Amino acid sequence: MLGEKAQTSAYKELVYMIAKQMNSIDFNPENAKDSNQETLFSQHFLVCALQKLGSLVLGLGTTAQNLLADQTLNTIDTTCAVLVHPSAAARLASAWCCFCVAVPSMITPLIDRFVDALEQMRSSPETIAGYSSALAAILGSVRYSPLGIPHTKGKVVFNAAEELLRSASQNSRMSLNRTQAGWLLIGAIMTLGTPVVKGLLPRLLLLWRHSFPRSNKELESEKARGDSFTWQITLEGRAGALSVMHSFLVNCPELITEDITKRLMTPIESALAMLVNLSSVLKSYGTQLKAPAAMVRLRLYETLSQLYTHLLRMLISEFTLAENPANTTNSQLRNLCHADDSVILGTWLKETDHRIIEDQEWVLYGAGGDGFVRR
Repeated sequence: MLGEKAQTSAYKELVYMIAKQMNSIDFNPENAKDSNQETLFSQHFLVCALQKLGSLVLGLGTTAQNLLADQTLNTIDTTCAVLVHPSAAARLASAWCCFCVAVPSMITPLIDRFVDALEQMRSSPETIAGYSSALAAILGSVRYSPLGIPHTKGKVVFNAAEELLRSASQNSRMSLNRTQAGWLLIGAIMTLGTPVVKGLLPRLLLLWRHSFPRSNKELESEKARGDSFTWQITLEGRAGALSVMHSFLVNCPELITEDITKRLMTPIESALAMLVNLSSVLKSYGTQLKAPAAMVRLRLYETLSQLYTHLLRMLISEFTLAENPANTTNSQLRNLCHADDSVILGTWLKETDHRIIEDQEWVLYGAGGDGFVRR
């Protein structure tokens, strides 16, 4: 509803408000307990302000380039300051507000800036989480840019992500953030498409291979050692690996050959085996592992839905009778159901002396279209 002049004024006011709010925050951890309420207010304030600022920039389009270049406003530094905010919501709002969709010429300079920040400030959990989210958002915006980015930038970011994963075990305080950030960045690289990912595929396959136990013996050995924290890191890493796999299947379909599919099945089968045997681990370490375990299941289902889309649709239609106008059932249903399910499905599930014969008759006649079995 605002004209361009009013939008520009609103843009400036929002930048000033964000800068003022960030200057009022006390980042001293010793005062964290005394400032919880202030941090909560700051979180909601910054999320709303950054969302409105991002929307204004998208509306202004390339007109925003002059505002972004204005040294008195210092928009980029102001929004980047929020990337180290204690609140994850504020950091993500800042990452989303990277202006690269409106002004594509900023993509490459900001990639260089954020990669350097990750290398120089990797001792701060908030810095790693915030700048990796912003870098992932920038990579995701490349598809909307007619300019694209230099081909080597994908490799540069992949190197940074690989280093984060490699160094995750060196510092227990940083393990979770580095693991999450590494896989997040690699997943974002997949959105750059086949030309970039093709050269990185051998290294990517190696990362997937080493992210999961390669045998039942390794899996049993893994269950016998570790504690709640190490299992949390393990589950977060495997959820990230499966998320990257899903992103790869969605964004690089040209690279999915029969050989690649076979190589993907090894970590997928390992993930299935791990989930089957995870109940004992959850019992040992309580409920704090339920969320990361659920995330692994979610990422696994997303990956399988890309590999076996047609098979899953057929199975769903068979069991729900969604695409069967004759309303007949299949001959395997009784084998997969509990005997007590006859309350729902009728007497067809009950055991009889002639069950095998009745099953065959059902296939020959019942599924033929008239909906009942001839005897």
